[in-house]
Amino acid sequence: MKVFVAHPGTQHSYHLASQLERLGMLYKFSTGFTIPEKSVLHKIYNISPKSIKQRVSGRILWGVPSNKIIQNRLLDLVSFQRTKFSKSHESIFYKRNKCFQLAISNETIRNADVVIGFDTSSWILAERCKKLGKKFILDVSIGHPNSKQKIYKRLSILYPQWSESFTLKNKFLIDLERQEMELANKIVVPSEFVLKTYIENGIAEDKITINPFGTNVSFFKPTLKQIKRQDVNFLFFGGLNARKGLPFLLETWEEFYKKFPNTSLTIAGTGHLPINYTLPKGVKQIGKVVPDKRQELYNDADVFVFPSFFEGLALVQIEAAACGLPIIGTTNSGATEIITEGKEGFVIQPGNKNQLYNALKYFYQNQEAIELMGRRASSKANEYFSWNAYGNRWGDILSEI
Repeated sequence: MKVFVAHPGTQHSYHLASQLERLGMLYKFSTGFTIPEKSVLHKIYNISPKSIKQRVSGRILWGVPSNKIIQNRLLDLVSFQRTKFSKSHESIFYKRNKCFQLAISNETIRNADVVIGFDTSSWILAERCKKLGKKFILDVSIGHPNSKQKIYKRLSILYPQWSESFTLKNKFLIDLERQEMELANKIVVPSEFVLKTYIENGIAEDKITINPFGTNVSFFKPTLKQIKRQDVNFLFFGGLNARKGLPFLLETWEEFYKKFPNTSLTIAGTGHLPINYTLPKGVKQIGKVVPDKRQELYNDADVFVFPSFFEGLALVQIEAAACGLPIIGTTNSGATEIITEGKEGFVIQPGNKNQLYNALKYFYQNQEAIELMGRRASSKANEYFSWNAYGNRWGDILSEI
């Protein structure tokens, strides 16, 4: 089987292409700017200053031969530069995604048996596959856009101070995503939550398959550490915005910390807090964390907290689990894929303060459970959430097609 994969950026597409190559299924991988291993660019990368390495490390593509990669570097770089000077990122990425799809040759599509495209960047590609008689699979990274709109409207009411961190999506762009869904022969989603949002919006369940993401389990590993009595460090790592549940967490933490002051919460990630916002006591903000420092971040924590209102399957949860941290996630963060309630952590309803408060309190009052749940989380991540496991599941999906 020859599979053509097309994604104008990165996300998890690099891992998909690498896994298909491992399985002997990859025909071509079309993307934006990337640094293939063993290429001239990779040699330049190796001798570059650390500051440059940190900026482009996420663009290194391992395990895929250069002759199977189709790059559109200029398009990707121009779009990236434009986002620095514009608040309307949606229009920039729409233009990039449109040009990216139009640049794919009919010959490339014809020579493939199956084409895999990604949400928001496949409406033209899916139509071309239909005309050329090729199977098209839509790989989805997050819940249905209509469901996301509803969540954003709710958050704008709950947390008006954080309103700058989310904007409603243009109906025209949502219609393009709907076209992708309708044209796809199969839709692959990362979690039960995403499946639910698609069914709620009229997509047939038998058209959808769940395949959770993976992580680099050889990099993210637990380390031995002693937990001090009455000293538990909770960690939030993600975008500093309302969708990720940060204001909900901070509100709950303020009440929690009054009764349990021998605890701490570290918040890390990109973005900024609202103007004139003051963090509650017991909270430390450390900002952006580069990829090679993530392991250290997790190792300094005891429990990972990710109370998101809307995701696909947040990769940070898998990374934290691989590092041996129990997880407090939500039904909407994809946590149900990782957590069996009370074994690797707890799954709460997004926005439910009592549930979040009680989960935080449980780990404070039952510190012996932190190590036990962490071991279970690490074991589960290694068994089910390696990139190889992710790739093997893709192999099964493609064999069915």
